[in-house]
Amino acid sequence: MPHILYIDDCEMSRHTVHVILSKAGYDVIALHHATPALELIREDSTQFDLFIIDFDMDDIHGIELGKLIRQEAKYAEAPMILHTGCNLPKIKMAAMKAGFSGLFIKGEYDRKEFVEKVGELLEAAHIKKGAA
Repeated sequence: MPHILYIDDCEMSRHTVHVILSKAGYDVIALHHATPALELIREDSTQFDLFIIDFDMDDIHGIELGKLIRQEAKYAEAPMILHTGCNLPKIKMAAMKAGFSGLFIKGEYDRKEFVEKVGELLEAAHIKKGAA
């Protein structure tokens, strides 16, 4: 089962995305801040297949967190989605430049579209649902 790490300081967003992806068959860990996420990412015993990162967080900016994740050798190519409430072209450009694989604007997509995009990114990374 693919392992997804979702980082968002909004409790409602964390809960909603966790429920959506868990029902779709993914193992999801949802954290409220970037700092504990980085600690978990840097542990040798953890392995995530995809990251979903909020753009605007209190401790570390989402795009900066994406750059820090990319510095970890085991995640240099891992799919990352930026999850944001801001629909600005400069944010999308910055996300793509930082190595994000996609961007979703909160409230502007449906659950099916979100789950499909996660599946597509995992499949492109050769990670299948049901795999250990």
